[in-house]
Amino acid sequence: MPENTPPPAEAAYGWRSDLPKFYGTAPRVVRVELEKFIRDAGTEQIRAWDASIPWLQRECRELVDAYDAARTYTAILEYELPRETRRPDVIILENGVVVVLELKGKDAPSQADIDQVFCYARDLRSYHAECADRPVHAVLVPTRAGRTPRTIDGVQVVGPEGVDRLLLDCTRVPASTPLTPEAFLRRDAYAPLPSLVRAARDLFAREPLPRIKRARAATEPAVNRVTEIAHRAAATSTRRPVASRSTCSRRKAATGSPAHSSRATSRARCRAITSRRSWRPTASRPSIRSALTATPTSLRAGQSSRTRRGSSARCDSSQ
Repeated sequence: MPENTPPPAEAAYGWRSDLPKFYGTAPRVVRVELEKFIRDAGTEQIRAWDASIPWLQRECRELVDAYDAARTYTAILEYELPRETRRPDVIILENGVVVVLELKGKDAPSQADIDQVFCYARDLRSYHAECADRPVHAVLVPTRAGRTPRTIDGVQVVGPEGVDRLLLDCTRVPASTPLTPEAFLRRDAYAPLPSLVRAARDLFAREPLPRIKRARAATEPAVNRVTEIAHRAAATSTRRPVASRSTCSRRKAATGSPAHSSRATSRARCRAITSRRSWRPTASRPSIRSALTATPTSLRAGQSSRTRRGSSARCDSSQ
């Protein structure tokens, strides 16, 4: 039986084996393994497994019958994306190609179904080191649909009886390098973007954030520039506008500034705007760190003080 308790260096999953072992195992045994992995699976989920595992095994057997090399392909059920809770139903590793299957018990897909499997394939391409330079196919399988495939928004939609043919078509153009299940299931191979809350906590704890190769290359210059402006503003207790060159050009056009305006004139205008917006922090203004760590009591106290100041200001204006 597949090991359901992987080592820490390996991503979690419900079932993993080559195709002959998968379709040679009793459906009930496969389902029990999935239940061990997803301990809070409800009755509806278990019923869906009981309905889908037999025909999925049939399609894998027909694929091997049609293409003997498919014996080496790997089936992974309920693969859990590392650092997330999302789980594609089935992933097939075949000939260096990754195929993501999402099964839905209906005859026609909804837009949400299309978006779900599309995002699985997109995120694997973007954040999985082993999927960056190889084909990743998104396949949606409405279990009551026909066998004729069609493409909707970059997602291939096909009924159960057409899965074997579609899997075969996906491997007609193999990847340049093979992909082993051990390499695909490495936990550190998938590095998604951190959430805003987690990023803030890591920053305050002075911990380095994960390096996201595509996002980092595109945003690091801008982040460094904004950081420099923020430090300069903090040092001089002033506000400094942050805008791109294109934004400045649009502002000039909107205000009717001549195209030949000198850089010195623009800087003088910016200094005038900055001086009007200058401010100094007061004791009543909480820092970002204290705001994030504030207790509900302190937040209520701060709100009450602001309310009192607002009330006194209104009283003065009425007098």
